[in-house]
Amino acid sequence: MYPAGAVADDDAADDATQPAVAAAPAPIPASAPALAPWADDLRVVARFFLLWRGGLVLVGYLTVLLTLPWSPPVDGNPRFFQESFAARLFFHFDAGWFISIAEKGYQRGGVHLPANVAFWPAFPMAMRALSAVVGSTLWAGVVISNLALFGALLMLKRLGDTWSIPDAARRAMVFYAVFPTSFYLSVPYSDALFLFFATASFYAFRRHRYLPAALLGMLASTTRASGVFLGVAYVVGWLHRRRFRPWPLEPRVMLFALVPLGVVAFMILLHQTVDDALAFAKVEGAHGWDRRWSNPLALIFRRGYQIVDHVILRSERKNFLGTDMVDFGVILGGLALLPAVLRRLGTEALTYTGLAAVLPLTTGVTSGTARYALSLFPVFLALGAWADRPSRERPLIAIMAAILPLYMFLYMSGATNP
Repeated sequence: MYPAGAVADDDAADDATQPAVAAAPAPIPASAPALAPWADDLRVVARFFLLWRGGLVLVGYLTVLLTLPWSPPVDGNPRFFQESFAARLFFHFDAGWFISIAEKGYQRGGVHLPANVAFWPAFPMAMRALSAVVGSTLWAGVVISNLALFGALLMLKRLGDTWSIPDAARRAMVFYAVFPTSFYLSVPYSDALFLFFATASFYAFRRHRYLPAALLGMLASTTRASGVFLGVAYVVGWLHRRRFRPWPLEPRVMLFALVPLGVVAFMILLHQTVDDALAFAKVEGAHGWDRRWSNPLALIFRRGYQIVDHVILRSERKNFLGTDMVDFGVILGGLALLPAVLRRLGTEALTYTGLAAVLPLTTGVTSGTARYALSLFPVFLALGAWADRPSRERPLIAIMAAILPLYMFLYMSGATNP
C-alpha cells in the first residue's frame, strides 16, 4: 500500500514503457446526475397536471351550465358569484372567508356567529400579496392553489423515491386526481398550499435536511392546525431510528421546535387584530358550524350506527346526505390503511397521519372528512403501494371517478359544501 497520490518505483518504470493513451474525457459535473431525476419528474408531473386540470375544468364547465338556472347566492356575497363564469366555478363556501381575510383582514363575528378568525393566515396572506400582481383576489387564490398543487405532486413523486416505491407514487398521483374532493386543490382553499408545505417538509426530513424541514413545517402550521403534527412526527421518527434512546441529544433535532411557531404567530396576529389569541378555537362552536369536543371513537361508532339505521333499517332520519356515507367510507378506508402506512413508510408517516386524521374527528362532526383527507399524503402513497395489481387499482379509480362529478356538482351549485 502507498500513500494517496504515490506509486511504487517499479510501477513507475512499467508505466514509462506503456504507449501513450488519449486523455480521459472531462468528468460530468456532479450536479447533472443529481438534477436528472428532478427533470424527469418535472416532465411527468407537468403532463399529468395539465391533463388532470384540463379534465376538471371541462367537468366544471358542464356543471356550471347545468346549475346556472337555479344556483343561489353564496355565503351572502353574490358579487363574486355573479360577476363571471370563473366565480361560478371557483367561488363558493369557504373561498368567501379566505377572500374576506385577504381583502379586509380578520374580523370578529357576532355572538355565536361564524367568523373568518377560524381560518389560518398563510393562504389569505399569499392571496393578498399576489392580488396586487394579478388584479383579483379570487384569481390570486386560484393561481396559488394550482401552483401549490403542482409543487405538491412533484414532492409526492420525489417522496416515493425516498421510500423506494416510485410506482406507488405514480398511482398515488392518479388516486389524488380522481378522489371525490380533488377539485378543492384548485379552488381558493388552503388545501393545496398545505399539501405542498407538508410534502416538501417531509421530503426534506427524509433527506436529513432538518432546517428546511422545520421551516416548511412552520409554514404548514400557519396554513392549517395539523401542520403542528409534522414536528411531532419528525421527533418520533428520529427517536425510532435511535431505538428510542434520546441521549446523547443531537443538537439539530431542536430545530423541530420551530414547527409550532406558526401557531404562535397566528395567535399573536389574532391578539393584535381581534384582541383574542384563541378566537380561532372559540368560533368553532358558532351556529351553523356546531363543532365541539367529542371522543373520536365514539363519533365513529355513532356515525356508523346512523348510517346502518338509515340504509339498512330504512329509518326516516332527516338531514342525511350521500356525502355522509362517503365521509364515513373515507374514515374506514383510512383506518384500514394505517398498518400499510407503518409498514411501508415508517413511524414518522404513521404519527403524522394518525394525528392529522384524528384532529377533525374531535370536533363532533364527520362532514368534510373527505376533504380533510387530502392532506393525508402517506395514506395515498400506501394506497398506491397496495393497489399494485389492476384488479385492485381499476375498481378504486372507477368508484372515485364516478363520485367526483357529483361532488363538483354539489360544490359549484352552492347546494352543499361536501
